[in-house]
Amino acid sequence: MPIVEFHTNERFVQFQDWLGTSIEGSKNVPVIVLYDPASPAVAMIDRPVWNWIPWAPIFSVGLLLVLSAINGFFRSQRSPEPSRPSL
Repeated sequence: MPIVEFHTNERFVQFQDWLGTSIEGSKNVPVIVLYDPASPAVAMIDRPVWNWIPWAPIFSVGLLLVLSAINGFFRSQRSPEPSRPSL
């Protein structure tokens, strides 16, 4: 896992990111770091799509529930078909 170092205000912060590998020769590669200003040690490398991957299952379940609710609403709004008299 890559070790990232950055400087904020008067503090030098180092953390190990959860994704990636430490490849020899890949030192001093600039990356964008997202961190909590109140606690700079809580940080991660900014990866636009990968930042949202952990939330994808929750989003998928929520979307499924919303679509199911919309489907149920429209089914309940349909007028019942008139019954045919039996002969």
